[in-house]
Amino acid sequence: MLVKKKLLFVLIIVQSFLLFSPLLSVYFSQDDFFILEISHVIKVSDFFHFFIPRPDVQFYRPLGSETFFWLGRSIFGWNAPAFHLFLWPFFIFSIFLVYKISKKILKSSRGGLIILLWYGTSAVHYNTLSWLANSSYSIGAFLFFLCFYIFIYFKPSSVRTFSLCFIFLLALLTNEFTFLLPFVLFIFELLTKGKNSLKLGKRLFVSLGIIMLGYGMLRSVFRSDLASYPVSLNQSIISSYRFFLLYFLNWPEAVKDNFLKYWMIRPEFVNTFHTETAVWMLNTVSVFAVALFPLFILFKKHMIHKRDYVTILFLLFWLLISLSPIVIIPSHIAPHHGSISLLPFLILIFYPVIKISLKSLKYQIICLFAILIWVYASIITVKFDQDNHWIKRRADIAKYWIGEADKKRDIIQSSNKVVINKDDKEIQVALFDEKAFREYFNNSGLTVVYQKESSGSTLYSPILLK
Repeated sequence: MLVKKKLLFVLIIVQSFLLFSPLLSVYFSQDDFFILEISHVIKVSDFFHFFIPRPDVQFYRPLGSETFFWLGRSIFGWNAPAFHLFLWPFFIFSIFLVYKISKKILKSSRGGLIILLWYGTSAVHYNTLSWLANSSYSIGAFLFFLCFYIFIYFKPSSVRTFSLCFIFLLALLTNEFTFLLPFVLFIFELLTKGKNSLKLGKRLFVSLGIIMLGYGMLRSVFRSDLASYPVSLNQSIISSYRFFLLYFLNWPEAVKDNFLKYWMIRPEFVNTFHTETAVWMLNTVSVFAVALFPLFILFKKHMIHKRDYVTILFLLFWLLISLSPIVIIPSHIAPHHGSISLLPFLILIFYPVIKISLKSLKYQIICLFAILIWVYASIITVKFDQDNHWIKRRADIAKYWIGEADKKRDIIQSSNKVVINKDDKEIQVALFDEKAFREYFNNSGLTVVYQKESSGSTLYSPILLK
């Protein structure tokens, strides 16, 4: 039995890799070049400067961004596929931790494998695995899950307290959205073990609180000079949760820009992508049908116990609170913010499924069909995003123009100037103005000019790129 589970685990990892393997070819683009620019280490002190918040950026991710890109470039140079592979171990270990956490919460190894399959093949991971600038979300999710794993699998001790505090600190320095971890752990302890257990874990939660306080003070002292993202506390929050619900059901990010109101999608989008939309809708119906039917049976046969209500309440809290910092920023809604919250969503939605499917062969067969539809929907979404998402499009733009520049390397280095015969805003965004060329040629003084194409000769400059 153990061998079968290990084999199934390996097969799920292989399936996940095959699903996302096309993303290995996605090149650097836009924010990648900025992070590369601020990730130079000439002397030891340069590395420690990563940990001083910069006034010219809004994020503070010294481990998840600067350190990752510094190590990546030091080892792989400009080999983008190698950068992606460098990130994959974190994703694989996250999948393993998802299995262990789900197994503990559901008290079922088979249930853990079911959640592992849904999580590992979710199209939510497209953004985190395709755009290297989102590396902090993959690494941050791994550290978040690692903390949760240690918390629920190991008994209270000074070693556990130190380990959790140290990893939580690493998580904060990787991605700021992991700061919600102590709240999740606190509610889990309170709901599952009661108030008395909180007294035993007082030292841990006080330590985590001190780390959060210190982190908050650091960010307050070194505040960014850039304007903050606009915060909205009105009904747009409901819309934001709606988008994440669709992302979690394998809908592409593009659906966000194609909603009219409520649940109505633009007819133009549906007509253009009618096959894909049909698959996404079928998957949505399949997931809810498979989830709601056993829930009805559980209530009818009084198979829901107090412990189940406690678990469901915790999962609901984890889901809502993990998305709370981002749903109030409508302009910043994107699937990669759901890397952590996807787990409680899946356990919550499939909780009744697992309780029934473990006891019914017929329902196991039904679940198998639902899983096949889910995986197919993920394949469709990844293919759709590869063809339409701005991440891939701008990566291709950056790769093309850098490739053209590399052909004229000697001329560019001698003239210290690049002229692009195309005044296209998206090209400038994809190359982050002059940063892509300056980093590629390792020349901070390189001049980059974007100008409209002339009506005469297209090669009016020996360093023209067209």
